[in-house]
Amino acid sequence: MYRISSLTVLGTPDDAVPYARRVEPAQLANTERVARYLTDTARMWHQLGDGRRTFSALRSIEHTAPKEVHLPAIRTLTADLLYTPGSLPGRREFAVRTGAVAA
Repeated sequence: MYRISSLTVLGTPDDAVPYARRVEPAQLANTERVARYLTDTARMWHQLGDGRRTFSALRSIEHTAPKEVHLPAIRTLTADLLYTPGSLPGRREFAVRTGAVAA
């Protein structure tokens, strides 16, 4: 699981994709680990320019560990997502709900 984070930080998120696909979130030990996996996966998809998958991971974080989406790093990622091209219904509302942008 830590390879996803490491490879993304090193600037090779495409190498992290196979590792992300191998992880089954339901098999992780606790909510914190699931939230960490989803956060790392959201960052990976964001670096790859996949707004849809980034948003999906962020919404999964909100569902799994609601307090996590209010952390500064996640709010920054959410705010960045607002400027991603393409239609992502609900992203503005999500950003407001999580405190990434003002209402």
